[in-house]
Amino acid sequence: MYVKSIIPEFVTKDIDKTIEFYNGILKLNIISKYPKEKPVWVKFGVRDSFIMFETNESIGMVIPELKEKTIDGSFNIYIEVENIEGMYAEIKDSVNVIVPLIDSPFKQFAIKDVNGYILLIGQHN
Repeated sequence: MYVKSIIPEFVTKDIDKTIEFYNGILKLNIISKYPKEKPVWVKFGVRDSFIMFETNESIGMVIPELKEKTIDGSFNIYIEVENIEGMYAEIKDSVNVIVPLIDSPFKQFAIKDVNGYILLIGQHN
């Protein structure tokens, strides 16, 4: 097998707001960012899960087609959590909630991040 891991990478127009949202609000760890000062790319992680973001300009140097793309809301990113009630109470006033906390078929809610990506946050009991 050649594949070592699969890590989604998303385009962002504002890497600083993305870092503030994912690290500051959702509390994901910053694994790496490049360059250290004024980054154009960042990798977040929790346990063995990772997600990356890169600016349009930066990814556009590698994949020119993505330089002007705005890719948002065409799918959702599922995040499984513990203590969903606590998390929801802590962040609901700081984020764009598009589906409030519900219990169908399990506890979950949906928000939009600063890039327009939809995050479905759930807890399986």
